[in-house]
Amino acid sequence: MIPASKVLLTPLAVVALVVQLGDVAVPPSPRGHLTSRTGPQPPRPTVSPNIHVSAARPSSPFNEVVIAAHPTDPRRLLACAMLEPGPNRSVKSAGWISADGGRTWSAPLVTTAHWANDPTCAWDAQGTAYFLHKVNDGRPTPTGTVNSDFDYLGIERSADDGRTWRPMVRGPQVNDRPFVAIDAADGALYVAYNGHLHGEQQQHDNASFRNTVALLRSHDGGHTFDPPAQRALMDQTPTAGSNAGMDAVVVVPDRSVAVLYTHMTLAAPTAAGAATPTGKPTVVRSTLMLARSTDGGRTLEPATAVAEVSSGYNLPHARGITGTMAVDASTGPFRGRLYVTWADFATGRGHILFTHSDDAGQTWSDPRIVNDDATTRLPTGGPDHSMATVAVNREGVVGVLWYDRRDFPAGDGYLTRFAASADGGHTWGASVAVSSAPNSQAGHRSGDYLANGGDTAGLTAAADGRFHALWIDNRTGVQQVWTAAISLR
Repeated sequence: MIPASKVLLTPLAVVALVVQLGDVAVPPSPRGHLTSRTGPQPPRPTVSPNIHVSAARPSSPFNEVVIAAHPTDPRRLLACAMLEPGPNRSVKSAGWISADGGRTWSAPLVTTAHWANDPTCAWDAQGTAYFLHKVNDGRPTPTGTVNSDFDYLGIERSADDGRTWRPMVRGPQVNDRPFVAIDAADGALYVAYNGHLHGEQQQHDNASFRNTVALLRSHDGGHTFDPPAQRALMDQTPTAGSNAGMDAVVVVPDRSVAVLYTHMTLAAPTAAGAATPTGKPTVVRSTLMLARSTDGGRTLEPATAVAEVSSGYNLPHARGITGTMAVDASTGPFRGRLYVTWADFATGRGHILFTHSDDAGQTWSDPRIVNDDATTRLPTGGPDHSMATVAVNREGVVGVLWYDRRDFPAGDGYLTRFAASADGGHTWGASVAVSSAPNSQAGHRSGDYLANGGDTAGLTAAADGRFHALWIDNRTGVQQVWTAAISLR
């Protein structure tokens, strides 16, 4: 979950850590070339029936989903989500496991902490499922600090497909939106997150702290972690905050670690126009950035710019993490290629954009538009597609999932759609609807309605080449978790 305010936020104590100051300047990049629909025969997706993952808790509202596939066993999937937001930052996270390719799901593990949000998940090569999230015990926040200064990482593990879960391990302090990746070669567990670096005084204003891009490493399954490698965003001023919005972390075939984040410039809370319909500070500039570690997470190299973004952060129906990233780990011609996708609003509507890098993130291709309604533009703006999510399967086919509003011109609902490319993103097949029912304001019956479904959507590729989507919709009247398998012909 993206935090309430990054202009006035971050941690109380700075423990042993590796801090490297500064990322880089952020040059603009071109926007949205129309994608070719010709060329090699594109993959034709076939979508399985929708499966109700959260059916065991039918009255609980869910949001913000992530899904992971076992690296070698196509039957085993791991899903996680947030649920039941309440007063005083109370919220839970839940995890489910499927041992039959997504047809049925285990009873959920539901957290018991006062505050457990921003879930993420992964499998190791031995079949242990890792379900991680932020945790806060709900104690009063001391003067001069913010509540996320006291958030820490919670690590849950199951070695028997969710029949039992080991007691939660209390990990290091983290401030916002962790994502996890596991190196299949040695089992190293990497967690990327947004951190805070404070000065000597116990106060939290623009002059007293900096947001950081942080990377943790564990070599014992999350029981202990090395000190984090961090890079601080140094361009914060008294009137403009600077936030590192975490987006993704992947282990590349050469075993380097790539961290995708968004370098955001935020208007100060007192500045004219700072308030937005989301209740968050106004984002006045966003750039997707990539930082790499080539020494097993000990340090982060200087970051490089991926793309300048007109994000949907200020829009209630389109707000979420800015982008997602995947790597081609196949043995095909694009092995090692990094892919990044995001929703961009530069044209006055939300397009799903896509870029790739063949040199470990040093340079990036011109962005292409993935959605196949690119020529549509409503007189009042829109349709605003959002929540772009990317994955790559064993054949090197790239899949992109997004929340699509072509049938909801007022932005009051979405259907989940998917498109695939077999040539490294140069051409794309026609998109298909994945969800058989929408998430819509009109269909909502219980609890607060989240127009964006939370800050993430889920897409993963299983060892048999099938993609698995995970999303939020309210076909039952309550926002619940749903999944479907996507096969390619």
